[in-house]
Amino acid sequence: VHMEVRPGYKWTEVGVIPQDWGVGQLSHVIATLEAGVSVNSVDEERRIYPHDECILKTSAVTAGKFLPIECKKIAPHDVPRARLNPRADTIIISRMNTPDLVGESGYVAEDYPHLFLPDRLWMTAFRPDNQVSARWLSYVLSSTDYRSRLREIATGTSGTMKNISKGSLLQLPIPLPPLPEQRAIATVLSDVDA
Repeated sequence: VHMEVRPGYKWTEVGVIPQDWGVGQLSHVIATLEAGVSVNSVDEERRIYPHDECILKTSAVTAGKFLPIECKKIAPHDVPRARLNPRADTIIISRMNTPDLVGESGYVAEDYPHLFLPDRLWMTAFRPDNQVSARWLSYVLSSTDYRSRLREIATGTSGTMKNISKGSLLQLPIPLPPLPEQRAIATVLSDVDA
């Protein structure tokens, strides 16, 4: 039995939202989730290699933040294999991690040509008719509610490592405010963060 909802609001599978917001699935706004490639890396003495190419660690995304410093130098012979750089206005999501950290995500504000994603991280590619603010969606995905939804859809028999499948992630229901409203919300939240 639902409690009374204030005028101008409605009950949905994502909770109580304003009347003019829609509800969709992540697949309505995300076209694909691209993963990087695993390469050999070295953690110690970064200065021993003359190149700048680094592979991100899964710890590079946490609580909606992208931390480019969380990376390791790629072993020189593996540099040609690395692909997929973090791009501006995307979200990186941890598809494989410990039960607590699986599904962590972070908003990428600029391009990072010398950083590369490993296979345990996904980067969003949004649909061409993009009706979503990546910054806003990043706040949704890192919210307490969505963090627990992401942990729930993670599978795996090992007690130490869990995986999220593309299919189950893309089926997650999300609130869809009008785009200008998404941008306004994201601006307010990033001001609060700052």
